[in-house]
Amino acid sequence: MVKLVYLRATRQNNPVGCVAYSYDDEGIDYNLSVLNPLDKFDRKLARGIATKRLDKYSYHLPINTKNMSNFDIMAEVIASISNNSALPKRAQKAAREWLKINDSYVNLVIEDDMTSNIDNAIVAA
Repeated sequence: MVKLVYLRATRQNNPVGCVAYSYDDEGIDYNLSVLNPLDKFDRKLARGIATKRLDKYSYHLPINTKNMSNFDIMAEVIASISNNSALPKRAQKAAREWLKINDSYVNLVIEDDMTSNIDNAIVAA
């Protein structure tokens, strides 16, 4: 199944592009479409371009997604976009902004996962 997420510029909350990704237990594949600043955003076109790019060529993250939530998987994709120098700067910048805004939640999720693992270890002992 393909999931879609819209990247947005935080100042005006205007769409910058669309990310299409899919995953299984062996990893995550993603690609995206990025809006030209001179054009008007069209959701249908952005989805179509991102999905076709995902089918044709995708960036692969070799991550075991078996115990990850949908939010955690999306956060991995966004983090990868923010660090991928092959992608347009507008996409990287929007991804970095998303990570800043969601940083406290992402850290909370990681801490909760670590706590539950510790609890499981204590129960198993």
